[in-house]
Amino acid sequence: MIETKLPAPAADPTREAALIGPVIALNSALFLFLGIYLALQGGGWQPYVIIAMTALVILFSLLSTRMIKRGQPERGSWLLLTVNGVAPLTASYAIVQLGYITFAYIILSSYFIISFLLPKKGRQRAILFAAIAASASLAAEWSAPAWRLESRTFITIAAVLIGLLGIVIFAITMRRVFDASLRVKLAVPFGILMLLSLSVLATALLNQTRNAFEELFGTSFVSQANQQADQILNFFQEKVGQLQVLAISDTLSEAVTAQNASYTGSEEQNLSRVQALDTSWINAPDNHPLISRVLSKDRAINPGNQYLHDFLAAFPEQTEVFITDRYGATVSATSRLSDYYQGDEAWWQSAWNNGQGAVYISNPEFDQSAGVTALLIAVPIHNQDNEIIGVLRSTLIIDALEEIISGSEDDRGETRHSVIFDKQGQIIFDPRADTVNSLNLPSEIIQEALSQDSGYNIATDQNRVEFIFGYSSLEAQARASSTTSLTQQQINAAVAKLGWAVMVRQDTAEAFQIVTRQTNVTIIISLGLLLISVAAMTRIFQFLLKPISNLKTAAEMITSGNRTIRARVESRDEIGQLAAAFNSMTTQLEGLISGLEARVTERTADLEEAHVQVSRRAGQFEAIAQVSRTISAAQNIGELLPLVTQMISQHFGFYHVGIFLIDETGEFAELRAANSEGGQRMLARGHRLRVGQVGIVGRVTETGSPRIALDVEADAAYFDNPDLPDTRSEMALPLKFGDRIIGALDVQSTQPNAFAPEDADILSILADHVSAAIQNARLFEESRQALTEAETAYRQLTRQSWADIRRQIPLLGYRFDGDKPEPITNGHPGRKTKSAQTLAIPLRLRGVTIGKLQIKPPDGKHVWTEDEIVISQAIAERVAIAAENARLIVESQKRAAKEQTISEISAEIGASVNLDHILRTAVREMGRILPGAEVSIQISKDE
Repeated sequence: MIETKLPAPAADPTREAALIGPVIALNSALFLFLGIYLALQGGGWQPYVIIAMTALVILFSLLSTRMIKRGQPERGSWLLLTVNGVAPLTASYAIVQLGYITFAYIILSSYFIISFLLPKKGRQRAILFAAIAASASLAAEWSAPAWRLESRTFITIAAVLIGLLGIVIFAITMRRVFDASLRVKLAVPFGILMLLSLSVLATALLNQTRNAFEELFGTSFVSQANQQADQILNFFQEKVGQLQVLAISDTLSEAVTAQNASYTGSEEQNLSRVQALDTSWINAPDNHPLISRVLSKDRAINPGNQYLHDFLAAFPEQTEVFITDRYGATVSATSRLSDYYQGDEAWWQSAWNNGQGAVYISNPEFDQSAGVTALLIAVPIHNQDNEIIGVLRSTLIIDALEEIISGSEDDRGETRHSVIFDKQGQIIFDPRADTVNSLNLPSEIIQEALSQDSGYNIATDQNRVEFIFGYSSLEAQARASSTTSLTQQQINAAVAKLGWAVMVRQDTAEAFQIVTRQTNVTIIISLGLLLISVAAMTRIFQFLLKPISNLKTAAEMITSGNRTIRARVESRDEIGQLAAAFNSMTTQLEGLISGLEARVTERTADLEEAHVQVSRRAGQFEAIAQVSRTISAAQNIGELLPLVTQMISQHFGFYHVGIFLIDETGEFAELRAANSEGGQRMLARGHRLRVGQVGIVGRVTETGSPRIALDVEADAAYFDNPDLPDTRSEMALPLKFGDRIIGALDVQSTQPNAFAPEDADILSILADHVSAAIQNARLFEESRQALTEAETAYRQLTRQSWADIRRQIPLLGYRFDGDKPEPITNGHPGRKTKSAQTLAIPLRLRGVTIGKLQIKPPDGKHVWTEDEIVISQAIAERVAIAAENARLIVESQKRAAKEQTISEISAEIGASVNLDHILRTAVREMGRILPGAEVSIQISKDE
């Protein structure tokens, strides 16, 4: 059996249309929450643009859904299409890279709306509008306005939401694709796969490109930071080296040695003297002898001072130079210092280092004596025996150091510049500190740069601007510097102690402009490839599916009745093989149809013949039903049997119908009824056949099986009956009641072969009905006779019983004359007269009159109504029944008393085992029952 699977019912377009607005509203609600999250992160006005636009989309989506449900699908669709084109386009100007997201959103939502809502006549304008809105989103992204906010988290989550929307649209679209044509079923999945493939490829390519550029730029920034750190280290080595060369001057050494030799007291006394001079220095005028001596350029007074001025002239970045003795007292200075005593200064203590000596470099600070923000550099002064005898300090202005940082800012971008941090995270040098491009980093980013030797990263500053930065630690560069010189090691140790770090930073939007351009080019190429691929595959599908379309056309023509058509075999592939198989099937189908037509003609003739037979059988069954209804009403066998023969002959058209019944001896089957004239003659002379010996009827009454003689002349069992000379075929059916054969139904026809085996089956049913009717008629006659005898006996018993009652009871009845009931006896003097108005109703029990009810009206003119007569008759019937019931109760009581007496006597007699006592008891009890009677019991003697 071939099962045909019906196609699933198509999706309800109205229901799908009602889903579009809620789906878009739900997706926009997720974007709304995303905008709120972005606003809570401390962004500017851009998140509020996102919130406003998504709220607008939600509102108009729900409004358009309401319009669609109220029978305005086109207006609702255009409203939804417009808001889903304008609102995302506006939002794309707020966030960096959001234009790509809105482009995908406009494409998806427009496809959703146009495919499921708009009629075909308005789709071209809608497609043009969607294309313009999507292109504007890309243009907004490529224009890269400076006010846009950067948020990778927002873009990542937004891309996920667009992907979820695409999945929902794909699921709803596939429901329609299942009911579409084969070309659509091939084109839609292919288009979706192409879009997904190109999207994945483009995304992977862009990510790979961006990652490569991130690594390239990061490495470049780290390299630049390392280079600048090396330059700073070299700068310090150069400047400190200049001071160290100055510190080994014999002139300076002799000047310091001479002042150290001037101290004659103890350490405490000498220190107290120096501090006292410091107080005098601070309060003294410029012409004070102490100040004049320290600042004098006269070699006789201060031989080292001129040497210091010569150093400043040679190195103008050094704004101030002076030397101190072993107690920190100033020996020579190029200008008046704020203090005379330097021993309490941190730089001096670090450089003196308890007489061990060390190089000291400070963070930038404002020098009061020099009046500039500069670096303080101090180095120890050695004598000829390499002993530390004092300290040389210089004030180095930071312009030279800033030149190193500023000099790295070339034409690689407006936002790219370098800064220097100290180990507390404070910016020491920022060439753009007074511009909008100045560095404004969260503390955790600064700590990352200070905690590692070098590296790069991408982060967002406090203005929510994303940038890429590379960093390098001066301490790491100092450690990495390989030198065997003690002075160089001291310089590196001083630089490492500063804990400075160099950071090179640039805005990612500017740094990755080449990536953005490549992204735009990739998107354009991808879209172009997608359009070209879809157009090409549309043509390819049309070409590949043309043979299938031709095959479909051929099948439709064959279905319409043109069986001569054949499909064109255009190729040797599976479609060509299918066309060849289709043609072969069509040829076979044509032959099959021709054969079926011939078979249908034959079957039609057979059906017509079968219809005739069925009609004949139906007529026979109807005749059986009519005969059965008729004979079922007959209760007299004498009337039943002739009626059966007449009915069968009338409805079945048989020449002769006869019914034989087996006599009481069981030897003969006697003809009891017949419809034909010959049958009537046979009945008149008492026709009978011996059971089992004569004729077909004799055989049937013996075997109990039907017998058919299609040609009586050739059948040896046929009895040639002179009363039925026209018989040519005969059939006899047994009449049974249970397992007992009671006779036979004999039917004869003037036509040979008039009976078929089916006729025997059908007429057997009729014979069973006839048998049942005969048996019922016999039972009815027996029952009626038994009832008649019972009624006769009952009437005699009733007459006798009431006759006994009248003899035993003198009371004849009661009479009521309006006063009180009076008994009627034989001697009652009651009135004997009768009038014409007296109503007399007999009291009868089953035909036996046991009394009468007599009613005489009060006046002689009363006319009895029918109701009065009916009521009187009903009362008479109930009086008779009640009287009979009372009689029966009395008789029952008498019988019960007799039975009780017999039972008591039997019990009395049975209780004794003595014969004498038994006889005595029996005589006494009988005498008690029959008072005055003489009772005797005598045992007979043996004769």
